Amino acid sequence: MSIRVKSSQSAARAAQPPAIVCDQIATARYIADMSAELAQMAGKRQLDLLTYLLNMARVEAEMVARSDPRLEQNGALDGDF
Repeated sequence: MSIRVKSSQSAARAAQPPAIVCDQIATARYIADMSAELAQMAGKRQLDLLTYLLNMARVEAEMVARSDPRLEQNGALDGDF
């Protein structure tokens, strides 16, 4: 992903209400967890390309979940959504 795309995504996220951002982060965390489990399953069956793609999806979801430091400072990432 290019820097320009990341900065435009950050700007779009900053313009959204905090509840929507929290929901997006919760969804990204869920996707990260599920893709990690699926990658592990694929790895056990030696499905190398699927393992790689699922791990890439996991990494991207983890980055999205950590991408709003404003929420981390306010403790919003530690609560239930």
